[in-house]
Amino acid sequence: MQLCQHWEVSELSDTHFCIGITIECDCPSCTVKLSQVALIDYLLTQYHMIDAHPVSTPMDPGLHLTELTDDEHNYIAQSSYKNLVDSLNYVAQGMCPDTAFVVHQLCCFLDHFNKVHWEAAKLSHPVTFPYHLT
Repeated sequence: MQLCQHWEVSELSDTHFCIGITIECDCPSCTVKLSQVALIDYLLTQYHMIDAHPVSTPMDPGLHLTELTDDEHNYIAQSSYKNLVDSLNYVAQGMCPDTAFVVHQLCCFLDHFNKVHWEAAKLSHPVTFPYHLT
C-alpha cells in the first residue's frame, strides 16, 4: 500500500458504507457492487415522490427549458428546486453518470427556473431508472 508510505494507516474492518454509497464486496466472484439506494430513498421521501414511476429516459427529448416568467415566480419561490438539483448532481457524479447531461441542463437555470424545470428535475430523479434500485 503506497498510502502507508506517506500516512499512518490502520485497517479497521471491511467498508460497507462510505459518503452515502453502499459497498458490497463478493470476494469469491471478485466483484464489487456500489449503490446509492439509501440516498435515493431519502430524496424520494423528501420530495414526495415515493410513488414515482420509471421512465425510459432521464429527460423528455422534446423538452425545451426556458427562463422563469413573472407569473411563475410565486409558484417556484417556495419550491426546493435548487436543493433537488444539487442532490441530483451528487447522485449523478457518484452512481448515475447517465443523468449528468440532464443535471447540467437543470443547473443552467438555478436562478431562473420555472414549473417545467421542476417537473423535469423530478423526472430525472434516479428512481426513474429501475437498474439503479437493484
